[in-house]
Amino acid sequence: MKATIYIVDDEEIHLHFAKKALEKGGYAIETFTRSQEFLNAVDRSTPDLALVDMIIPEINGIELIKELRKRSLSLPVVVVTADPRIESAIQAIKSGANEYLRKPINPGELNLMVEKLLDYSAMREELQYIQTDNQKKYSIDSLLGECEQIRDIRTFIRRVIDYPNATILLTGESGTGKGHVGRIIHYSSQKTNKRFVDINCAAIPEALLESELFGFEKGAFTDARAPKKGLFEVADGGTALLDEVNSMSPSLQAKLLSFIETRSFRRLGSVDELKVDVRLISTTNSNLAEEVARKNFREDLYYRINVVSSNIPPLRNRDRDSIILAEQFIKEFNNQFRKHVEGLTKSAENRLLDYDWPGNVRELHNVIEHAMIFTDQNKIDADALLLGMEPRAAAGNNANTQNFIARTLAEMEAQHIFDVLNYVNGDTTKAAEILGISRKNLWEKRKKLNLE
Repeated sequence: MKATIYIVDDEEIHLHFAKKALEKGGYAIETFTRSQEFLNAVDRSTPDLALVDMIIPEINGIELIKELRKRSLSLPVVVVTADPRIESAIQAIKSGANEYLRKPINPGELNLMVEKLLDYSAMREELQYIQTDNQKKYSIDSLLGECEQIRDIRTFIRRVIDYPNATILLTGESGTGKGHVGRIIHYSSQKTNKRFVDINCAAIPEALLESELFGFEKGAFTDARAPKKGLFEVADGGTALLDEVNSMSPSLQAKLLSFIETRSFRRLGSVDELKVDVRLISTTNSNLAEEVARKNFREDLYYRINVVSSNIPPLRNRDRDSIILAEQFIKEFNNQFRKHVEGLTKSAENRLLDYDWPGNVRELHNVIEHAMIFTDQNKIDADALLLGMEPRAAAGNNANTQNFIARTLAEMEAQHIFDVLNYVNGDTTKAAEILGISRKNLWEKRKKLNLE
């Protein structure tokens, strides 16, 4: 669809010239010779960009821009004037104009400027949409559940979001939703308009992790051909989440401790101190107190990251929350797969309640996704759930429980990938899209799980 541009200028010859120049650029143009006429049109329908002459009847260009900003309109504005003084340009920019052009207008320069401003405006609108979507996706109400522990966590979040510099520790088993809680804290706080960055400390080799966190200068090491910001620098003003912080090496733990104490650091290869304003959230599925006792984790760092903390309970201890979560996942997959599944049968609910959920919420999400792909009924019944699911009694508390869990998760993953590949007739591109992984990752998993 063509971008719409409004031009307001009381000189007909300049109005006609600008209109013709922009029409050649493929834009839809509306012209006005009086400022009030222009404002009335803006009130009816906001354009994508405005070209405003500095001197026009009724309201001059400067006051006209101020009037637009009073209306909270963020549309890009280009001011055009015959005044050669730099003070004129400065005044226009201070009043809220985005760009400034002198008469006579160069058609090429005008179209290039308009294209740049429209691209920037589109990018800003997209970022605002993503921001709004994230605020909704990670609202406090998005932490579903009715058990007492989840209610306590919602209370915890409401308390800590008012303290943007508090260092937070989230503990709990893998798959319980520690990362989701971290995002809720960020997007529910005053830092919501700033960056949220997260890094899995266990997934990155020690030599790379330091440069990922603190960045580096050109020439800091062999392949450092250009300077790079670290995640703490990128997250300035926002939130940094360190997932599985317990996997950090002792030397990196010392550097993290120093950063927490001062909120300052040096890029690798630099002597300059950089200071940032970052909320730090750490997560772990280990018992850090025990890790400290074993000398695997620094005691002073443990106390620094554990200023305020919350434990996310495993799904098996959350009463009927597995059903609440499953129904939400069904709604999400209905939208994604364009289906109309109404919910769960009683037998499916009972099976969810009887299962031990070693993979917690992440495992439940995968189970429901699998069921949604292959069910043709209006409700998911017990038979549509993964065959790898076993009731609690089968898992037991014997010495073989851990082996049973590991075997079951591997079998479930293999079965899910196998079923998806069958569903798409072996199309690895479609299968990877459904599974939410890359084709390379899918190939690696097929090889690892003997699905070749």
